Amino acid sequence: MKITRRSLVIIVFGLLAIWNVGQGSYIFAKAELAQWLIASAWQQSTSSDRTQIKPWPWADTWPVARLEMAKHDIDQYVLAGTSGESLAFGPGHIFASAEPTEQGNTVIAAHRDTLLHF
Repeated sequence: MKITRRSLVIIVFGLLAIWNVGQGSYIFAKAELAQWLIASAWQQSTSSDRTQIKPWPWADTWPVARLEMAKHDIDQYVLAGTSGESLAFGPGHIFASAEPTEQGNTVIAAHRDTLLHF
């Protein structure tokens, strides 16, 4: 069986397309799993004494509040801190501001093009 140049190009581009679809699916699946784990950590922290329960063992953040706005169909968990890793999974609470359960101004940061796009 002789493989022509055209067939080789088609095979290479087909494999690249499969690779790209796989990468996109992996990122989407990871994001969905992270939201499920964050929701689970939030449930555990509200049922206990509001301890810092991390969504996964190597996480550098934990849920500190739940942000709900029915008018804009927003239901997000606010995470502790505003590092790049934290903001990739949800809005983050700026540590220098008041805690969400305390009196004072609580400042929340997020990417406006993904998480808070209203």
